[in-house]
This record gives sequence, C-alpha cells and structure tokens, in this order.
Amino acid sequence: MIVLPKAEFSAHIHDGWWGCKFLIVTALFIGSLYIDNQPFMIGYMQFARVVSVFFLAYQAIIILIVAYIINEAMVTAVSN
Repeated sequence: MIVLPKAEFSAHIHDGWWGCKFLIVTALFIGSLYIDNQPFMIGYMQFARVVSVFFLAYQAIIILIVAYIINEAMVTAVSN
C-alpha cells in the first residue's frame, strides 16, 4: 500500500517529462565543460594505479581457472 503511489509517480516521471530531463542533462553537460580537469585527472590516475594491480591479479586468477577447466575437459575427452 505504501509503495503503490510511489511506483505510479515514479513511472509518470520516468515515462514523461522529456523536456525537463533534456534541459537538465544539457545543463549538466555544459556545466561540466567548466570544471577544472587537473584535480580529477590526478585523482583518477591514483585510483587507476591502485585498482589496476588488483585487476591484473584477478585476470591472472581467472585465466588459471579457465586453463584448468579446459585441461580437465580435454583430459576427460581423451580418456573416454
């Protein structure tokens, strides 16, 4: 009962109000052109530097798991 009016209102906002949404997105896009890039890029570079180590380790683990699965399948196929 509590969620029902909210769902109807949310659906109305989601399906309609395209002019308002277009103006908001356009204003955000134009406003973002005036934001200084230097602090963002420094933060992004530090973030990417740390996350890349974990991503590469995750990739290596996934490749090893897939290699073991393929090897298991090939050994089973040859044995039969």
